[in-house]
Amino acid sequence: MAFMTVAVACVQCALIAGFESSYTVDGLSDADTASDAGVRDGDVVSDSESSTDGSRPPTPTFGDASILASGEKSPFGGIAVDQDSVYWTLAAADAGVRAIRKDGDGGVHDLVTGLTGIPQEMVSIPNDTVYWRVTERFCVSFLCGPGASGSFGPCESRPRRLRTDGRRTYVLARDEVNYNYPIYVVPKGCAASMSASKRIDIDAGPAYVDIVPDPSGTRIYAVADGAIDCISVADATRVHVVDADWLDFAADDTHLYWLTPSELHRCTLGSATACAPCTDNEVVSTTQASSRPSLVLQGNQLYWVTDDGVWMVDKDAPANTSATALATGQAFPTALAVDATGVYWVNGGDGTVVHRPR
Repeated sequence: MAFMTVAVACVQCALIAGFESSYTVDGLSDADTASDAGVRDGDVVSDSESSTDGSRPPTPTFGDASILASGEKSPFGGIAVDQDSVYWTLAAADAGVRAIRKDGDGGVHDLVTGLTGIPQEMVSIPNDTVYWRVTERFCVSFLCGPGASGSFGPCESRPRRLRTDGRRTYVLARDEVNYNYPIYVVPKGCAASMSASKRIDIDAGPAYVDIVPDPSGTRIYAVADGAIDCISVADATRVHVVDADWLDFAADDTHLYWLTPSELHRCTLGSATACAPCTDNEVVSTTQASSRPSLVLQGNQLYWVTDDGVWMVDKDAPANTSATALATGQAFPTALAVDATGVYWVNGGDGTVVHRPR
């Protein structure tokens, strides 16, 4: 896509310079697949990769890593990718959103400057919209379509976490009026708004700090106080799934995955469609703690960062499998995104945006 380089200062929530893209608007009943979605930080994508004989897809191979951008002002907030470009948020004094094409053509572009508040995680729905959350603001900002941009609520609530399943956006918020922690499910598309969203109120629920949807869009997993719960999108029923010393987590239809300070865990869900407790709990691989943990499930692989590297393991690998190092000697990776074209991350220690292509 071609970027328009006009930058607009933010007064309340962001107004963003447009870029050329195409998008469609789909409601909450959207049954499209989420293949090749631009994911980050533990987002779940149902990937369409498969082998011709119906067996499990092969483990991907990667080319040499390359630096897409350098000299960026850390700390970074988040990173996201779509079909053409890589986006990241800067959480420094010059808070904003920047982007570069995946092929590096045209260099780095400022999409948003002068943000009030600190931009945090980002998510992307390919051919549609890029979203990010800003601390100290009550809205989630978005960028979509040629020149289309803005923010949406829950403006009576304070967003705490932002996720996607590749088709919809999920916002965990703190309701400052009712003092609970609702979850909003927002349709994709520039015409989407909180008025078109579904609000899920969990009666007497704990103070959740993070969420992740499963690929079906029927369940959301939420974590608080070392416990992971499953919440039904249909009726807000809450079921305790597993106790976990979690740093970040991800889910597919059959399993839940989470990072601890020293291990990557996996448990089998008691149902492929409904909320149910896990039936087991095993260590997939040992790892190291990261002060900015990020776990991404894409295709048949799990990807995560440590303080000096990027790692990968098959999600169905036997217990206690040694992870594959995709990068070592990195300068404090702080956010991670993965799609069918490769793995992308930002290094907070030296201000680089790095890509390792598939």
